[in-house]
Amino acid sequence: MLMAVLGYTAWTYWVFRQRVSPRGFDPKAKNPIDLMRGSGATEETGPTSATSG
Repeated sequence: MLMAVLGYTAWTYWVFRQRVSPRGFDPKAKNPIDLMRGSGATEETGPTSATSG
C-alpha cells in the first residue's frame, strides 16, 4: 500500500509541478469555467446572457 501512495504522490507532483501565477489568468473571465476554457467570455457573450424573448 505504501508504494501505491508514493506512486500517486509522485504522479500528482509531476502533473501539478507548474506554479500558478496571476499572469496566467484572464482578467476578463467572470467564472472558473471561463478560465479553464481560456475564452474570457464577458457578460454579453457568456451563457448567463441568454434570455428568451
